[in-house]
Amino acid sequence: MRLVADTECFILTFYDIVARHPLYTYASLAFTPTTSPLRKSWECEVSCPALRVLYGLDCGWGLLKTLEGHRDWVTSVVFPPDGTCIASGSYDGTIRIWDATTGTELKTLEGHKGGVTSVVFSPDGTRIASGSYDMTVRIWDATTGTELKTLGGHKGWVMSVVFSPDGTRITSGSYDMTVRIWDATTGTELKTLEGHWGSIRSVVFSSDGTRIASGSSDKTVCIWDTTTGAKVKTLEGHKGWVTSVVFSPDGTRIASGSNDKTVRIWDTTTGTEVKTLEGHWDSIMSVVFSSDGTRIASGSSDKTVRIWDTTTGAEVKMLEGHQGSVTSVMFSSDGTCILSRSDDSTMLTWNTTGPSLGVQEGSVKAPLEQVPDHDQDAADSEPPYQLVGEWIVDDGGTKICWVPDQYRGKVQACHGEILVIGTMHGRVVIIDLAPMRLRG
Repeated sequence: MRLVADTECFILTFYDIVARHPLYTYASLAFTPTTSPLRKSWECEVSCPALRVLYGLDCGWGLLKTLEGHRDWVTSVVFPPDGTCIASGSYDGTIRIWDATTGTELKTLEGHKGGVTSVVFSPDGTRIASGSYDMTVRIWDATTGTELKTLGGHKGWVMSVVFSPDGTRITSGSYDMTVRIWDATTGTELKTLEGHWGSIRSVVFSSDGTRIASGSSDKTVCIWDTTTGAKVKTLEGHKGWVTSVVFSPDGTRIASGSNDKTVRIWDTTTGTEVKTLEGHWDSIMSVVFSSDGTRIASGSSDKTVRIWDTTTGAEVKMLEGHQGSVTSVMFSSDGTCILSRSDDSTMLTWNTTGPSLGVQEGSVKAPLEQVPDHDQDAADSEPPYQLVGEWIVDDGGTKICWVPDQYRGKVQACHGEILVIGTMHGRVVIIDLAPMRLRG
């Protein structure tokens, strides 16, 4: 069973290149994690591999499980506070509840007349709220799957829903350019917040429940007072639609993601932009703080999940495995896992700690010293191998081997048959290409 699960991870990770170039299946095996059963089997059976990666490989896949069952794009995923299950919403109009340990589907909640755009658990985990293209918000019993209330009032698609920290209110954002606050018990509409001139893409409560932040296609983030309904601040700086907003756990910062490909961190008191996080090469679809506020995870249309240090703004890790845009990301309550969902109709669970991600961090000086220096003649000549885009090519420009994204970088050195690559993620990769020369 371990080999079967390992093979699934291999397919998810290398699907893109194997689908385009099936013969590169063997070259891809060289980049499988060091603890992979598939790798060990390959090493035992192949006496002369195409190439060997000597240093910098991941120790494990980081990918824990794939949940399948929805018939259309998965639009939202969320953990309850105790982390025992997962709820997901989809364009297929359903909400599904899964066992977080086994991946077994526990319940399917049906009732919406259109695609489900947003799903959230109540703080005590007993209820689920969902927003939909049918312009309603619905409240469900998380244990039985029974629909408790239907909240009608929006005049456009409901794109985002969230419970207040005490579970007594729900706020929703809609294509009708309004944010609405509802009584979570009676379903009564309490307030309508108006001020954006574009559709509302994301809403969130502050941890004390006194403020709401909303992100809009008008490229702004607005902060609202939940008691008076007044707009407190407008945060401007993004060059595209704001697709996701989230308060830090202590309420002092807001992170926002945009289709301008950036994540921005703001001071909630002054409205000042504190940091701009750049690295994604396509629209940001979802952002979330870790429970201790030290990290941000972002999901993007570039098919990756990235983890950032909130103090320095540095990209800490990049997680790959989805075959489509990553539309939602969430940390588990203890911060050890990230759940991501994608428009490839899958959800992936990632381990964020320990050796399972295997990113080599810190100084790159020591590993580089393992490679002999070039002499002057070699330095002046064309290297025998170099990384160009996603391929290692020889000095004649012939493609030798495809390299996964997490092992690519602009810093490289070559000595004889040894190619060293330094990546943006603190990883040094050493590749022995001698077997390629022998095979040639």
